[in-house]
Amino acid sequence: MAAIGVRAFLIGQDSLRNVVGYELSAGGSTAITLPTMRTSASIALLPTGAIGIVGGANKVDQFVPTID
Repeated sequence: MAAIGVRAFLIGQDSLRNVVGYELSAGGSTAITLPTMRTSASIALLPTGAIGIVGGANKVDQFVPTID
């Protein structure tokens, strides 16, 4: 899990062991479709302010939480 401001991004695995993502806020959670299908992953805060999703694929996907 990584947090930026009052938003957080969480990744985990579904029942088929594919990586899934969720944006968390005080109002609840929203499922996020990851651009790249992965079977393993880690997240890292990037210097750009985005959250990087790495591992399980040959590319890094970036997620920027929405700001209310």
